[in-house]
Amino acid sequence: MAIEYTWRVAKLKKHPTYTDSSNITRSDVVKAALWEVTATTGSFSSSFQGTVGFNLTDLSNYTELENLDNPTVTEWVKEILSAPTSGSLSDWEEIVRDDVNYKISSSLNASFDF
Repeated sequence: MAIEYTWRVAKLKKHPTYTDSSNITRSDVVKAALWEVTATTGSFSSSFQGTVGFNLTDLSNYTELENLDNPTVTEWVKEILSAPTSGSLSDWEEIVRDDVNYKISSSLNASFDF
């Protein structure tokens, strides 16, 4: 069976007010995101969560909190996780894929008492 991967942001952390290195001050500045990747095949699934922080040194292109949506922030997270120092998205997907495959093999090898 094919495994489907779903990425999402579960929670955002923010500064009520933040001033960057150029003295630009903004309110409700998102500083980090709790992300989750889920692997699903049939009735089996597994999830893994992590946190990434955002670079806040330059707020000149800042997106207001009320203008953010989950797909946008999820793409930001995936860009950070794809950076050379973080590995690749497939590394993160491998974690949940291996767990799903373990659950499948465990269910196939289950024994039952009568």
